[in-house]
Amino acid sequence: GRGAVLSRVQWLLARLAASARPTASVHALKEVLPREYAGGGQQDVTDFSHFLFDAADGGWPPGGANRPRISPPVWPARRRCRRGFGFCAWSMTPPPRRQSPPPRHASQPCPDDLGHKARWRYQPQPCLSPPPGAASPGMNPKILAGLALGMAASVIWGGHAVVARLALAGQGFHLLDLAACRFIPGALLLGHLAWGARVRLREVGLARLLVLTAVGGLGNFMVFVGAMIWAPASHGGTVAPMTAPVAGALAGWLLLAEKPTPGRLAALGVMLAGVLCIGWDGLASDSPGVWKGDVLLLLAGASWGFFGALLRRWQVPAFPAAGAIAVVSAVLVTPLWLAGPAVEFVALPWASQLWMIFAQGVMLGVLAMLLFTRSVELLGPTRASTLSVVVPITALLLAAIVLGEALTAMKLLGAGLALAGMLGAVTLTGRR
Repeated sequence: GRGAVLSRVQWLLARLAASARPTASVHALKEVLPREYAGGGQQDVTDFSHFLFDAADGGWPPGGANRPRISPPVWPARRRCRRGFGFCAWSMTPPPRRQSPPPRHASQPCPDDLGHKARWRYQPQPCLSPPPGAASPGMNPKILAGLALGMAASVIWGGHAVVARLALAGQGFHLLDLAACRFIPGALLLGHLAWGARVRLREVGLARLLVLTAVGGLGNFMVFVGAMIWAPASHGGTVAPMTAPVAGALAGWLLLAEKPTPGRLAALGVMLAGVLCIGWDGLASDSPGVWKGDVLLLLAGASWGFFGALLRRWQVPAFPAAGAIAVVSAVLVTPLWLAGPAVEFVALPWASQLWMIFAQGVMLGVLAMLLFTRSVELLGPTRASTLSVVVPITALLLAAIVLGEALTAMKLLGAGLALAGMLGAVTLTGRR
């Protein structure tokens, strides 16, 4: 019945929260999700947890005083109490199937769980006392580490436009030089990820991998870096990152049938207004051709938004996709680079060569992805996503400090709208 389903889902959610490797729990949870929450995305689990809480608060299942009273099973305490699921779960070892729950424990309930007992309106299961020597509540070191790693990744992404603008405008690098420095080291460092998932990638097919390379690999990179020939770095670090979520929402609507919530649409509209403000600043600029760079930045941001939607539609795992795209991009760009500006690149100072290889291939291609992935593991996807607001801030500050670009009123207004829209989009994503 519904009571048994709810008890099972409670156990699965608690297991997911307490597990250091939640992949298996996510798959188990999705087996009981309603159809509208089983689209395959990480946010679906979050949406369903909110749905479950709301349903319990609203009196589901029906029946008033005759409502089934559920006592989730209690297992021996081995981990710290996890709040938010109506009971405490330190050990996530499931009980044998078709076995009645063990009797209630006689120990005192956790004080922090009293509110959740009243919220769920079901017969509460007392929590076991915390294990001896457990740390007192406070700032979790994992949260601090996750914030630091996420900030570092955002700073790398924000500085990408500044590095590209400086390399093309004053250091003698060619567009293909930057592409070679980005994808050849990336293929060497990430190629093993594609090899490990070669069976799944073979099912995806070469045609789809080429499409992903165009919208999220070499094609996207060439469009973005090519925009830096005309557009200032402050535009590169703000226009493309703000366009990507708007295009991603449109792509999710078209490709995944995920209609944005009204709150999210409002937040995306604020971000789009910020993009228009920065575009107006480019039109009013004295520098010729800035509008060309802004158009390319819009294209780069839009292609990146569709890239994420295509990964979900075709169910391509993220890390193997990154390795495969790096390999395909390197195979495509290496002959063009060797036949073109490779000779001029070798003639540049060796310090400049090493810096560009490290900045493009290691920091941007590998390190930023690993830092952000670890940040998501420590903070969760919603908290980690809020750190994206650091990207336009970093781009504006570095462009002003390193390149001496002016911070005009329209740029600041556009960046402010972008920050408000990004925070709003992340905050309003959890509930429908």
